[in-house]
Formats: sequence, C-alpha cells, structure tokens
Amino acid sequence: MRPSSLRSGFPVVLLAATLLLFCAAPMLKAQGEVIWSGLVYATNSPAPQPPPAQLARCAAQLTRVFGYNQFELINEQQRHMEDRKERWLLPGKEFSLRVSGEREEGSEYLFRLELYRKDRLLVRTKARLGAESPIAFRGPLYDRGQLIIVLLVK
Repeated sequence: MRPSSLRSGFPVVLLAATLLLFCAAPMLKAQGEVIWSGLVYATNSPAPQPPPAQLARCAAQLTRVFGYNQFELINEQQRHMEDRKERWLLPGKEFSLRVSGEREEGSEYLFRLELYRKDRLLVRTKARLGAESPIAFRGPLYDRGQLIIVLLVK
C-alpha cells in the first residue's frame, strides 16, 4: 500500500514544484542587472543639501567633474534589462529623456539617449555603460544651473 500512496501523491508534488518554479521565474529574472537613469538639476549653493539617496554613489564624482555642489533629482527610472533591448522615457514638465539600450557582451550596454525640452530635441547621443562605470554628461544650462543626465548599473 505504501508504494501506491507515493505514486498517487507524485503528481501533486510535481504540480507543486512546477508551480513554484513558474512563480519564482519572474523573481529570478528580475534579479538581473538594473539600469538606473536620472535627470538631475545641478546648482551651486552656499549651504548645499545632501544629495538624493539615488545619487549618493556618484555625488562626489559629479561635484568633481561638473563643479556643482547641489543636486536635485528631476525624474528617474529604474529598469531591469530583461530582454536584449529595452526602451523607456523619463517625462518631465519641461525636459524629458528617451532612453533605448541594448545589452552587448557581458555586462556592457549601448544606450541611445535623446533629451527633449518640451517637443524640441536638444541632444542625441550614444553612450556605453559598464557595471563599474556610471555615465554622467552635461545637458543644457537651465535657470541658475545645469541639467545632468546620469546612468548607472545597480
């Protein structure tokens, strides 16, 4: 009797294991590399506030390279690079950033970036991003500061 009860329970165990793998697959996929992109408004302030948490990793580098001491995050997007190619938009009241990226060898990515002011294209560029090398580049001067575009692998 014991073997037949094992056999009758086997389909249930197999079904449960399959269901567990099916449910866990999206979570495993989401654990891959995450690309963070942000539109940043940089200024100089006599009493600068600490940078937003999202920029803590690269704030010192931004200050050194661009010469500003105050960073405000206008908009951000975080995307899992699940497919070979991904596209997203960082909308804003006045500025928006369109990003399309594709995975190359290993953990390197090639991104095409387009910065718009309302409906007018201001900048179109390509950039390579690696796991240990965040990208930050100047956008246009704006008000009393400058727009900076930042991409990094989390």
